[in-house]
This record gives sequence, structure tokens and C-alpha cells, in this order.
Amino acid sequence: MATAHRQIPLDSELSVHAVWYIRLRWWAVIGMLAGTWLIGPLAGLLLPRLELTVIALVVLAANIGFLSWTRRTGADAERLHRRQLYAQLAIDWCALILLVFYTGGVRSPLALAFAFHLMLAALLMSRAMCYWLTLIVIGILAAFAGLEQSGYWPEMPLQVPYLATDSAAAGVWLLALVLLFGCVSLMGTTIASRLRVRECELADSESRLDAANSQMHALYELGQMVNATLDMKQVLALLAEHGAELLGMRASAIRILNREENRLELAGTYGLSEAYLNKGPVPLVEGSSDMETLAGKVVVIDDMRTDPRVLYPIQARDEGLHAVLCVPLKAGNEALGILRLYAAAAHQFTPEEQAMARNLANLGAVAIGSARDYADLQKVGAQRDWFARTTHHELRAPLAAVRSMLDALLLMDPSPRQASFIERARSRVDQMLDLIRDLLDLAGASQQDLQGAAPACLQTVAQACLEQAQERALNKQVRFQVDLPAQNIYLSLSAEFLGRVVGNLLDNAVKYSPAKSTVAISATSEAGGLRLEVADQGIGIQACDQERIFGGFYRTQKARESGESGTGLGLAIVQHLVTRSGGTISVSSVPGEGACFTVEWPERSLVPGDQPQQEKTDHA
Repeated sequence: MATAHRQIPLDSELSVHAVWYIRLRWWAVIGMLAGTWLIGPLAGLLLPRLELTVIALVVLAANIGFLSWTRRTGADAERLHRRQLYAQLAIDWCALILLVFYTGGVRSPLALAFAFHLMLAALLMSRAMCYWLTLIVIGILAAFAGLEQSGYWPEMPLQVPYLATDSAAAGVWLLALVLLFGCVSLMGTTIASRLRVRECELADSESRLDAANSQMHALYELGQMVNATLDMKQVLALLAEHGAELLGMRASAIRILNREENRLELAGTYGLSEAYLNKGPVPLVEGSSDMETLAGKVVVIDDMRTDPRVLYPIQARDEGLHAVLCVPLKAGNEALGILRLYAAAAHQFTPEEQAMARNLANLGAVAIGSARDYADLQKVGAQRDWFARTTHHELRAPLAAVRSMLDALLLMDPSPRQASFIERARSRVDQMLDLIRDLLDLAGASQQDLQGAAPACLQTVAQACLEQAQERALNKQVRFQVDLPAQNIYLSLSAEFLGRVVGNLLDNAVKYSPAKSTVAISATSEAGGLRLEVADQGIGIQACDQERIFGGFYRTQKARESGESGTGLGLAIVQHLVTRSGGTISVSSVPGEGACFTVEWPERSLVPGDQPQQEKTDHA
């Protein structure tokens, strides 16, 4: 029940309180010296002062040695040796025997102190050792009584008066001491034995609890590692390795069910040789352990070499495998595969081990489901991306042709009414082309990889976007105010996607700004991150619309009344790009006074570099 190499709580307590016993012994030394040189003379007792003083000094010297030993090793229970406690008890016993000898023998009142030491022996030592000490005490007292009866025992000052003159009373006293010591020894060892049983049970429970906590902590860390990747092969390899190590198994394997071919395919392994892994296919055969496991049972095979449910017993023997635990990987009622844990020797899989294996299997099933869902999403995303590109190509080409024909019609000197119709048609075509472009950008913002071959330079991208917006700004006499760091800042995303963010924000700012106003773009480094702001002096955005403008296909009433065309997708594209790159976007606005869009990227989105210095420029 108790672990052989684990200290039970009582032993730990005694070791921790060893210093307390040493301090208590100082008072015993003081008591012996005070009784010998002060109390004895005052009471008129003729004590053997020399002998008692020597005993006190020996105990004092021993106590100094114990204190020095304790200070060298420390008072930590893990470092104090039990031999020190035994040495202390030995000194105390020898001193007590000598004190009894010099203060009256069997008739000395100090003989009662043996009961205290027997109780300590019952707590500190085994039952047999306590009984032996009891017999030794009784033997010593019997020897003292024999010496007294033979006349070799001188009369001592501490003898109880009526015992000193009455031999019958002395015999009864000796018998009473024997009974007292026997009862103390029996009761002490009985209580100590029961206490030790409880302590061992407590220690065993604590050990199991520690093991369970360690397993749960390891399972939690394994779950964290599994959640860090959606690569199914990598996830199952981690589960196989850490699962075997966690349960102390020789090897492990995870096989995934292939329903089309009705067999199990190896997906993750640990500790198995290539020869064993290449032993052959693992079809689903009636009566095999795999069929039982896939049905939802936990299957334990005690000997793989002889069990008929094993498909390859000879290969298992050659591999050095003996026992195996098979646990199903299930998602709801659907069987996904099997987790196998192999033992190299005969092994009885405990309920705790089986429960832990089930937890590992459940974790594997969740990982498989997540990986498959992610793969399905990737396929759907790829299909959507293909559809967006195809639609862009198939629709843009004919619309571009229509616009060219409308441009040609305008060159043919149409009537004012005809020109108005042509302009309206051309405006509608431009809106359709913008919508197709924005839809493609939105698909790219959701699916494509944001990181380019090289980090994007904010200053370079911003300058290109300013040049693109310059024509519209000149037509409206809008002036750009640029406040960017003089030292280049690089972000870990492609210049194309960063250009879409900055370009869309600048395009919106110019589009909804009144003539002869200012559009400001600025960037600052804050708390290791980057803060980009684009502000205008335009129509502004109502508070109720500030969340909706990022949802897609939404334009505010003021924007629709402004006469500017738009699809309502520009800010949705910006939000997708910013969020996927690890940043955030927000807007603050006062209707009629303008709006300020703020994009913030954390430090991890930046390429490390020197702290920037600010530079202000104006673009008319």
C-alpha cells in the first residue's frame, strides 16, 4: 500500500521538528543541573552530584553535536537522516537509565519517565523494536530490584519512603511499573500502527493524485500543442509520441479508417521499427481486435503472440511487443480510427491507464475532425477564389467592350439627350466594373496569403497610393498632408495587400471630401506597434453607421446623396486585410466635419528595425 521510497507524513513531521526536540533537551539539562545543585540541597537530599553533573554535561555535549549536525544539513525533512533521531533517543535512554540508577533504582520516581520514552519509541520505531525496548526496561528494573534484594544497592535520597522500608510494597511497585510499561507499549504500538496505515493510505492517495495531476497537466500541454497546428499528420505524430511517453509504453500507433478500401491506414507512430510498420496491410476482418475497437470497445490483448485476434502475431513477437491496448477514435457515433499502445512485457492495463488512453483518443478524434474541417474549408476557399477569378474574367471583358463602344458613341457627336443616355450607361458600366473588382479583392482578402516574398515598406506603398489618388484630388482641389516617419517601416505582408488598405482609405477620403479641403495621412510608432491614420474633412459618418460600413454592400445615406459612385465593399476589404494581418481598424467621426480611420498593427506584424523619426510633407 505504501510506497517504499516515499517518506510517510509522521516521519516528515519528526524530521522537521528535530530542532524542537533539541531545544527541549536544553531544558532537560537545565533541570538536571538545577535538581543536583539547587533543589536537592534545599530539600536536604544527599545526591551524587558528581555523577549527575557528568550525566548532564554528556547530554549537553551530545545536544550541541545534534544542533551542529542539524545546521549543517538543514532542518528540511528530506535531508535529515533518521539515524540522527535514533541517536537522540539512544542518548536520552542512556541518560535516563543512569539517572534512575543514581536516584534510587527501581524505587526512583524517575522510573516513570520510561513510559514517555516508550511512547516515543512506539511512534518512531517498529512494533517489534518497541516490544524489545519494553523488555529491556523491565529487565533493567528487575536487575535493579535484584541488586537491592542482595544488599548491593545503597539507599538513595530519591527513594519513595514507604517503598524503601517495605519489600512487599516495592514488589508491588515493580509489578505496577511492568504493567504500566507493557500497557504503554501495547497501546502506543497499536495506535501508531493504525496511524501508520492511515498515513500510508494518505501517502498512496497523494501519490496517485500527483500522478493524475501530472497526467492531466501533460494532457493539457499536449492539447495546446495539438491546437497549434491543423496538419493532421503532425498532430497524430505528436499524439502517438507523447501518449506512449505519458503512459510509459514501449510504442504506439494511430491508424485511420479508410471506408472506401475497408482497411486501416497508418497515420502516426512512435517507437516501432520500419520492418514492423511495413509488415503488410491492416484490413478489417471479422473477429479481429480492430472490429471490436471500431465498434466502440476498449480492447486489451495480454499476449499479442498467441491471441487469435492479432493479425500479425509473428511480427509482434519479432518486434518485442507483448501486450496492447486498443482504444477507438470516435466523433459522436462515427468511428474514425484506432489508437494502439504497446507494452514490451506482460502488463495489466489499469482503469486509470485506460481512461487516460480514452482521453488521448478523444483528443485525436477532435484533431482529426478539425484537420478535416480545415481541409474542407481550404477546398471551399479555393473553389470560391477560382469562381471569383473566373467571374472577373468572364464579366470584365464584355463590360470593358461595352464601355469602349459607349466611348466611341460619344465621339460620334450625339445629341444632348443621346449623350445623357450614353453617359448614364457608361456610369452604370463603371459601377459594374468597380463591383467586379471589389468582389475579386474581397475574395482575395479572405483567402490569399497576405505575406509577400519581401516585407512591404509603408513609405513606398503610401507614396504609390498618393500618386494614384492625385488625379481625383486635383480635380477636387484636395490637398494631401503627409506625416510619415523618415526612416522606413516594414510590415510582414505583401506590398499589394498593404496598397489595398492604404489605397482604399485614401480613395474614400478624397471621394467624400469637399473641394479645397485637406486629407491627412500619418503614421506613428506606439508601444512597439504601428498606428496609421487617414483623416478627411468630408461628410462624416453617423454613430449608428460606424459599425455597418465595415459589413460590406453598405453605404450611408450621406454617401449615397453625395453623387459619388461606390459599391460599399471598400471598407469591408480593408477590414478583412487588416484583421488577417493581425491588426485592428476603427473610425471616429463628427458628422459634417469629417472622419478619421485608424489602423493599428502590433509589434509582431512589423519587421524589427530602428525607431523612426517623424517627417512632415504637403502635397498640393
